[in-house]
Amino acid sequence: MTTPTTTPGLRRPPLPRPTRLPTGPTAARAAAAALLAALAACGDARSPTAAQAAERAAPAATIASQSDVSLLAALSLPVSQSGATASPTALFALTQTGTGPNGQFVIANASSPVSSAALYATTNGTGPAIRAYVTGNGQAGNFQISNTSNTGTALSVVTNGTGRAALFSNSSTLNTRPALDVVTSGTGRAGQFSISNSSNDSAAVHASTAGTGSAVAGNATGKGVAARFRILNSLNGSVAALTASTLGLGRAGWFEIANPANAREVLYATHSGTGKTLYARNSGTGQAGFFEITRAGNTSAALSAATYGTGWAGYFSGTSKGLRIHTNPGGTGLQVAGGTKQAVVATPSGARSLYTEESSEVWFTDYGFGRLTNGRARVLLEPTFAQTVNVGEPYHVFVQTYGDAELMVRDRTPLGFVVALRGGGERDAQFSYRVVAKRLGFEGKRLEPAPWADAPAADAGSTLGPPAP
Repeated sequence: MTTPTTTPGLRRPPLPRPTRLPTGPTAARAAAAALLAALAACGDARSPTAAQAAERAAPAATIASQSDVSLLAALSLPVSQSGATASPTALFALTQTGTGPNGQFVIANASSPVSSAALYATTNGTGPAIRAYVTGNGQAGNFQISNTSNTGTALSVVTNGTGRAALFSNSSTLNTRPALDVVTSGTGRAGQFSISNSSNDSAAVHASTAGTGSAVAGNATGKGVAARFRILNSLNGSVAALTASTLGLGRAGWFEIANPANAREVLYATHSGTGKTLYARNSGTGQAGFFEITRAGNTSAALSAATYGTGWAGYFSGTSKGLRIHTNPGGTGLQVAGGTKQAVVATPSGARSLYTEESSEVWFTDYGFGRLTNGRARVLLEPTFAQTVNVGEPYHVFVQTYGDAELMVRDRTPLGFVVALRGGGERDAQFSYRVVAKRLGFEGKRLEPAPWADAPAADAGSTLGPPAP
């Protein structure tokens, strides 16, 4: 220990020679008192006042046997002392009745190595090496680096065992505050969790809850994102950047925008490679995807797909069924702007497209064959077909004869019609017919305007290629 300077006329008493201290609880308390004396004698390197000089000129205290010790003297350092007390009695206790700190441990040597700690605590038992307990309103612990150029860690927790390196717990069921609160006023991260062992397949961060709240919640009060997940290893091709799963009955993921003024996407996915941007797979009996608009006044599309390339904007494939469209009666099922509607059929010379025949009105058609009997045939509308059309409206009947006969159609009724000879000819000639009738519920539809086709992006609810987040 460096000998402090003194003012002229004052002299610090010389340090006594080191002696072997006795052991036992009484001796431990005496050693503690002597240690306090040493700290008091060595802690103030400034020039003492007259009162301090007079106090320090007093004879050195001897070992006391009482539990309450008040001693101010010098003691050779370092001090090595052992003793034994019954739990929960402390072997070394300090009580502060003033407003100052209860103890202070300082390393004044700037070249002190990293391995040297200002305070070092070790235990061979099962209890903690250091325990801080607060019965007032203060903090149980505070770790701070006041040097602005210090790039070290204010608190480092390491374990070489198999247990946790740190545990933060709120034991009170009435406590609504977080068990761990991390705040930064700088530009770096508030927290970082990393696994440096390449063979470790555990999670860097694991959060669980037995309550009804979220295990992990990210809130952004500024302009940044609430959460971000990235894989920086370009060789990682087997795992996802974000995985969500549940063993319960609820959803595995939930994305929501609660601000009605927000016009952005709830979920935005982008891909710079050759794979799929979004992939949904269901191995159970449910749907792989479902898109729904619950607001009755919303005129946007529930699902919009667009491409700037030469491929399909949408592709539907099924082993037995392809695409089903359902609307309320009288609604519009399918509209194609700028393209064709066709069926593709396999032929020996390759697949071929067969195109639909369009109409200016909503017609249903039925075909059939018949034969005259004595120059006349009564044809009844097929009952199921008659239920899909409005038989109260005039309908068309086109007849084609397959014999030497000139035919005519008469007596059209909601039940059917009559095919008869017009003049002479084969009185038992065979014929075919085509019935074209208005679809039930769509009788007034004819060349209706399609303003959405003049501005398809507006109907889709957003422009093609939304801006990146």
